[in-house]
Amino acid sequence: MKDKKLLYFSKMDFSRAENLTFKNKIHSQIKAFNNLGISCDFLYVKKKGVYVESESKTIHLEFSNIIGFLKGLYHDIIDKVEIKKYDFIYIRHFSLNFFFLWTLHRIKKTHRKIKIFLELPSYPYNFGTVDKSFKNKMIYNFDQMACKFLHRYVDRIVTFSEYKKIYGIETVITENGIDTSKISMNPVYSGN
Repeated sequence: MKDKKLLYFSKMDFSRAENLTFKNKIHSQIKAFNNLGISCDFLYVKKKGVYVESESKTIHLEFSNIIGFLKGLYHDIIDKVEIKKYDFIYIRHFSLNFFFLWTLHRIKKTHRKIKIFLELPSYPYNFGTVDKSFKNKMIYNFDQMACKFLHRYVDRIVTFSEYKKIYGIETVITENGIDTSKISMNPVYSGN
């Protein structure tokens, strides 16, 4: 795997405190890829911007409203990133939509040999039943419609479940792990 490059793609806003645990997990995954000899760049959202961090530079796009965010995340950033330099894209699952499918289409059209991995940690999932608000139901419905087209663009789904195929796509079954080097060990109490 030497000299391979991966773009890790997450739409999670890491300026929000409730996403800190996900940020730590993603950084552990990136570290694991790097330890395997796969050089990783990281695309993520923070406050009012979309970022791509690499060893050599950081690309940053600001947005001021939801339209700017969608345009920045699904269109502009792909134009700014040299997509042909990557061998893989690893996508941390987030609610799917047709803008995202269009982005995957553009990526595959630009770089036919790129391999796209989509992480679905829990499957089946149904976040539409947790929050029954109209907005969340719409997001869930768009997600479910978009999933029917994933097989056109996604090469493998990474999952912690036991499914061999999800949405007609072969899976890579793994386990939910942690980076033990980030855990500080307290001395064991000896009772004395």
